[in-house]
Amino acid sequence: MKTLKIQDRLFRFIRQVSRQETEQNLLLELQSTSGNRFFQVASQVIGDESAFWHACAAVFLSVDGVLNGEVLANIVVQQVEKNWASLGHLVVPYLGQRVVLSVSPLNVAEQVELQPLPVYVPERLELFNLLRRQIASGSRSTLQATSAKSQDKIIRWGQSPADNQIIQLYEVLLAYEASDVRLFTRGGQSAYVAAHIGEERVLITEEIGDLAWGSVEREGRGRQMFARLASAADSEISLRRIQYGNVTLIDRNGQIQTMRMVMAPLGPGDGADWEVGLRVISQSGFIPLERMHLHPRIYRSITGHWPVDAESPGSVLSEMEQIADTEMLSLLDLETAISVVAGSMNSGKSMLLQNVGMLRAQRGHHVHSFESPIERLVEGIFQYEVTDQNDWESWSRFATRNDPGDIIFGEINDRSTAQRILSFANGKLVLTTLHTNRAVRFTERLRNLLRGSNSGENDAQIAAFVSAMGYVYCQRLLPRVCPHCSTVEIVPQAIRESLQWQFRTWRQVGSGCGRGTCRTEGPLQGYLADRVPLTEAIYVPALAEHFLRPDITVFDLLCAAEQLHQQTYRRTAAWLLDAERDHGGLVTWDKIAPHLQEDRQAMRLLARHREVVR
Repeated sequence: MKTLKIQDRLFRFIRQVSRQETEQNLLLELQSTSGNRFFQVASQVIGDESAFWHACAAVFLSVDGVLNGEVLANIVVQQVEKNWASLGHLVVPYLGQRVVLSVSPLNVAEQVELQPLPVYVPERLELFNLLRRQIASGSRSTLQATSAKSQDKIIRWGQSPADNQIIQLYEVLLAYEASDVRLFTRGGQSAYVAAHIGEERVLITEEIGDLAWGSVEREGRGRQMFARLASAADSEISLRRIQYGNVTLIDRNGQIQTMRMVMAPLGPGDGADWEVGLRVISQSGFIPLERMHLHPRIYRSITGHWPVDAESPGSVLSEMEQIADTEMLSLLDLETAISVVAGSMNSGKSMLLQNVGMLRAQRGHHVHSFESPIERLVEGIFQYEVTDQNDWESWSRFATRNDPGDIIFGEINDRSTAQRILSFANGKLVLTTLHTNRAVRFTERLRNLLRGSNSGENDAQIAAFVSAMGYVYCQRLLPRVCPHCSTVEIVPQAIRESLQWQFRTWRQVGSGCGRGTCRTEGPLQGYLADRVPLTEAIYVPALAEHFLRPDITVFDLLCAAEQLHQQTYRRTAAWLLDAERDHGGLVTWDKIAPHLQEDRQAMRLLARHREVVR
């Protein structure tokens, strides 16, 4: 009976979105062959996509008559405390009733607690993502990732001095456009605050005010703030161990916000020193690839074509005709490989991965992303959150059984994760991140993670990784210099010669004019709030024999990368600094120089090698 009802809805839906018999037959054929990608593929066939999704909502989005397409724009979707929404459960409060749309099996305890109602749709997983997209992208609708916490766990303005202090800290983070903040106690007496603005670490203690720690008899503002953060995240400041949790607050505009918290005890014994880290979890702020200021060659290595309105390949890179044919493969064209985005914290690794995943999904690939935590929802990607209850190992088994086309793993941070990712590389595209500061260092980092008692086994795993690799990207985020108050200066001859650069002028930071987002004071005076990525891309198959040498140095690898015309930091830096290029002069030398020390040494080695050859 249920199957007949599903088929009836499907036929009714196809008749609504298409009036032509030929097109209806095509949609019916798609339904029988596409499985749970039917809606995604069918939306590309129909000319009016907005009308397609509206008809889809009207036909399929009904849960026993409680929820339908007409009221879709007015509902607010909430996720419950265990973050079930990211696992496939959406709790929809409507007309005083609580409706649960479930797309993955619930255990008995959860069924009793949530009281899920049956959902009659052809593919439950597709319904979940459809509903999420409709609400997240619609101009009149909202998706709030809130927690069903008790009222005393939610931080509100006016509830206590500590609550006010935390909300003020959150507002300072937004004003600085900082991604996260660290609060430290020193000697159990006071606290100071450091924020990450891009990759810059800036002290903002003066913005927060005095955070005296106080004593056991009389707690100071710092201790009260730490204790309140711990309580809001279901942690305990009296426990001397690392603790994790989410902090939910309601800002002064009445909007619910979430921050990810980690607490770590500092120093030995039972002292009172702590480090508390807070990371802003924002569902907004997604930056498309076209607006990321990527070097055109980096953009082409991902998408397979040059960005619109970019300089022609000949003017961007004079040796384009010398690039190996194998490098013409773009990341979107790879079908079975591991590709890595490396970098430090807050370097934009996840943003780049999400862009690649979204583009792969638009091509019809089934993309599963496993993240800890999910910071933003991305169109077309099936996102799952890794928690203590659902760890990497559990999700790996889940991914194996569901056979996704592409897999995004948040990070390679231990041996077991590295081995698990390697096991997925057979027949799938695996995207992941790695903490290292250069693309050519990825094997060095993997050797450290895979180090065990059997060195021969470790070498075999490194060889397996190299043979399965596609691209390795590495990225650093640099502050963008203000084009209005900065000045154009001649590049010193010594720097041009040492890095073999051809451009003649770059920009020096100004005094800060306040135009746009130009800062007029502070450590980033004269810079905009915007960030520009210094990115390099290494196509691993082109350097495979070099990566497999256990005794090779990072300088030797950079020399090989330069000789094989790979896109290194040196090449990208020249493009970013060149003030004579249209829309060039994006960064300053003092911000980019610390990242080019290894490049300078590599170019000296290459120059000596050329002299020997002569």
